[in-house]
This record gives sequence, C-alpha cells and structure tokens, in this order.
Amino acid sequence: MSMKNIFFVCTGNTCRSLMAAVLFEKMLKEEGINSWQVCSAGVAASSFFKVPFPVLYLMKEEGIDVSGHRSTPFDNEMLNKADLILVMEKRHKAKILNQFPRANEDNKIFLLKEFTQEGNDLEIADPIGQSEKFYKSCMEEIKTSLKKVIQKIKDGK
Repeated sequence: MSMKNIFFVCTGNTCRSLMAAVLFEKMLKEEGINSWQVCSAGVAASSFFKVPFPVLYLMKEEGIDVSGHRSTPFDNEMLNKADLILVMEKRHKAKILNQFPRANEDNKIFLLKEFTQEGNDLEIADPIGQSEKFYKSCMEEIKTSLKKVIQKIKDGK
C-alpha cells in the first residue's frame, strides 16, 4: 500500500497546524496506522516565526517535543504531494485556491471541521496572543476533529 500525504495548514504554522500534525501522528501511531505521512504548513509562514510557549507546553504534556519546529510556507510541491489538505479557517482554503487554482480540481482541500462534518461553525480560531486557556481549548477542539479523521481513515472513507 502506498503512503498517503496529509497536510494541516493554518496561518503561521506555529500553533494550529503544528498541533494538528503532531497530535495526528501520535494518534496514527497509537492506532497502528502507518499508511499516512503527516506534514504541516502555513499560508503566511516564515522561518522567523517561533512556536509560542503555550504550544510547547501543551505538546510536552502530550509527550511531544516541538521545540525544533520551523514554520514552513505552503507551496506548490506540497500541493502536488498532498492527498488531503485540512485547513483551519475559510481564508486559508481561499488563499490556497487563489494561489493554486487547480487545488480545487482534485477536491482534496477542506476545512478540518468540514471534512469531519462537525456542525455549523467550521473554523478553528487562531490562539496566537490569547490566554493559555484559549490555547488548550483550541488543542482540544483540534483533537476532537482528529479523532473523527482517524475514524474516517479506519472506515476507509
């Protein structure tokens, strides 16, 4: 079975997409699913961006060290490689589709909560500059969605 590539995308690639990617990798490992390669990127990422302390702390609590992470911009090569692109906000999807119009043809880009069909509020708010409590609730929101993505993979959808 060939590897599939999933990309999680947010704005700066230091909070939401990073948390989603490393938590998803951990969940895949726990489920014994090794057919997916997980990456993250941002539509406005810069190598100068640092991972905020609350993200470092929350991921450490999950047993994951993200201190070596570098913010990575989403690019055409990623688009070509991706089997599935899950974004956090409508504007992330719009920016990718605007930058790479053919991304729409492949029907592989979704809001994370759109892909998992969760309610009406499909966006996951950016925690940057917010309270640690906000970061934690953002992480929990992402985790809930990721569990549903895992279930879809297991169900072969």
